Amino acid sequence: MIRGRRVVGPVQRDDRPDETASARAEAMADLVDLVVNVAREVRHHGARDAAVVRLTSAEGNVMRYVDSHPGASAGEVAEATGLQRSNLSTALRSLQASGLVERRADDVDGRAVHVYPTPKAAENLRRLRREWAERVEAALGGEVEHLEGTVTLLRALEEGLVAARREG
Repeated sequence: MIRGRRVVGPVQRDDRPDETASARAEAMADLVDLVVNVAREVRHHGARDAAVVRLTSAEGNVMRYVDSHPGASAGEVAEATGLQRSNLSTALRSLQASGLVERRADDVDGRAVHVYPTPKAAENLRRLRREWAERVEAALGGEVEHLEGTVTLLRALEEGLVAARREG
């Protein structure tokens, strides 16, 4: 159910290009609405595991990037996450205080800083991903036929949106 409408299948194609474009635009807007709602619901439920370190949205974005790009410079993290330098500094201080990241000075340029996830961060992410998987699987009630295609589509969407942001 999306805003009082029930989506029952793919958008029907016809010979009227304006209606097709309009239907496609509506479906794309519905996709964005659903992604935002799913993310909100996942955050709303939080982690049941008391050992999971709770993160703000900004901290979560930073951790996701640092986890997949260990040793990234602070500038790279700021660009990739879209955070202002001051907000990134706040997030990094909090993550470091929680034991999830460590900052190391560059061997060549001591002013440059590289950010690395800690073993505690890896464990935190493992626990959190396990909870997400369990929660989503239960919410889907075993309906996982289109899981791989959905993940592929969302990954392409993420990459496209990140590329568009970087291009300005």
